[in-house]
Amino acid sequence: MKQADYGVANQDINIQYTKNQKLPILEITGSYTQSGLGGTQTVRSGFGQGTAIIQVVPGGVTDVFGQLFGFSYTGYTAAFNLQIPLTNRAARADYERAINERQLSAMRKAATAQRIALEVRNANTTVEMQRAHVETARITHDLATRRLDAEQKKFELGTSTVRFVLEEQRNLAQAETDEIQALVNYTKALVEYDRAIGNTMARNNVQLEKQLPAQVTSAN
Repeated sequence: MKQADYGVANQDINIQYTKNQKLPILEITGSYTQSGLGGTQTVRSGFGQGTAIIQVVPGGVTDVFGQLFGFSYTGYTAAFNLQIPLTNRAARADYERAINERQLSAMRKAATAQRIALEVRNANTTVEMQRAHVETARITHDLATRRLDAEQKKFELGTSTVRFVLEEQRNLAQAETDEIQALVNYTKALVEYDRAIGNTMARNNVQLEKQLPAQVTSAN
């Protein structure tokens, strides 16, 4: 059931995601830059290497840091991009598919719950039926014991034969076998019922550690 709950929750997240894909998309970006220029500057009368040099302005790395931390050359940029879907059939198809998957997950969860409930009811019915068989077998065993005692007394009094005594002994042995088998079937039914309701480990006093044990390393 926990696994089914997680499946439904995942589909809810998928529905929310696919629903958002149908909405307009607005992207806003901005940047701020700070620049510095350093080194020897050569001023020429025109473009190209063959023109005459008019002026040489000395400079170095200190000019770079001076301009950089003096905020002499700052730059700002801002932009936005707006996308408005008109048809967006792919996103709509994904959204409808996510809704269908969510419905299927809910149906699987309901089917799991029904299957568990049916299994528990069947296991409980089997326990009650086997308990009734045990009671019947005990009564039959008691009656067989009494009939054998009565037949032996009649044999001692001379009103019965060995054949009837042996027959009652055979009936008593069969009643004992039936009672033992009924007890075995009843025990199996209890085990199956504990498994159906998830009580097997608790019934046997078994506990699982929730945390993994620390890794044991052997010293060389």
